[in-house]
Amino acid sequence: MSYLEKARTAILNTITATVPAAVWKGLGDQIPWAYAEAHDSAENDPRVLPDQASFKAAQDRHFFLEYTLSTVAKETGSTFVSSIVLENGWRYGIFRAGKLTFTQKCVGSYGEIPPPAKFRERLAESNGFIRQGKFAFMREAVKVTEAEINGVLIHGPENRNFKSPGFSRPAFICYAVPFPDYSGWMARYELAELVASYVAAQPKAKKPEPKWKSQQKRDQGKKGA
Repeated sequence: MSYLEKARTAILNTITATVPAAVWKGLGDQIPWAYAEAHDSAENDPRVLPDQASFKAAQDRHFFLEYTLSTVAKETGSTFVSSIVLENGWRYGIFRAGKLTFTQKCVGSYGEIPPPAKFRERLAESNGFIRQGKFAFMREAVKVTEAEINGVLIHGPENRNFKSPGFSRPAFICYAVPFPDYSGWMARYELAELVASYVAAQPKAKKPEPKWKSQQKRDQGKKGA
């Protein structure tokens, strides 16, 4: 097994052991709503000029995704701290569940890594794993001592053309973990894979022994007595 395969397996084991499956199910249910809502709000607002609708929808999508993370956190007993990172006029919150944290970002394709930013690079560096009690770039101290894996929830539309129905639907949603030097992805997991991994991780129940075997054991016990 290669280093990347081992890392991918280790990360997945940590996720299934410490993060509620409801987190991924909730994101899978609610992120499509955020996409559709962002498109509809821009398309049906008469105050938005037609040639600016796609830009308005992209902005709305970002903030609706932040709202979605906040909602899922409340529903699953997780934590979402909003507006702790301000980058180029955009505000990012951090979602924390079990030994995992992530921000979210819309990207052009499944394999694309978001543009370098100080806060993303510092999150990636901590995949060594975290030894600090807080991130230096945050204005407020946020305890992350239990976090071992820091990634990005990446997502993107089926079609980047605002007039296409695909603009209002996500083509992919996955949790991705960058290398410590932020040179690429160490591992990526589609939401469907994450949800399925909990079933695979559950210990299989032992099948009850046939009645005749149970009776045979009791009979043998009586003879031994």
